[in-house]
Amino acid sequence: MPITVDEEKVAAVGDILNDKQQSLAERFRALFTLRNIGGQTAIDSITACFGDPSALLKHELAYCLGQMQDTYAIPALAAVLKDVTQEPMVRHEAGIVAYIFTKWLHLRRRKAKWRRYVYRTFTAHASKTQTAEPKKRYNAM
Repeated sequence: MPITVDEEKVAAVGDILNDKQQSLAERFRALFTLRNIGGQTAIDSITACFGDPSALLKHELAYCLGQMQDTYAIPALAAVLKDVTQEPMVRHEAGIVAYIFTKWLHLRRRKAKWRRYVYRTFTAHASKTQTAEPKKRYNAM
């Protein structure tokens, strides 16, 4: 069940994440809160923090974006992956998450196609068997 939170409160948590004067522990707490809330405002707040000097924080930003499983984050992850000024471990994590996203989306589409195929096949078969006359299995005496 999704969490509904006022956008202003989400933005306030995002401000804590992006405030370099806050301790790293507070910023990580804000990151995990945004991850749990989800939504575009949370993703925007997380992606705005990729300019931070802490490689550890940026690595966790990419990891949390992956955990959110929101396709809205894919362009931001692709931008981090293309940015050669980012630390290698940050780009690596963004690449892994982007790859997993594309595989996940591909599998979701394949699963949806498979479900439609099974549904069409089943309903076509069921409609044929319901309209046909029942087969006689035994001869009447």
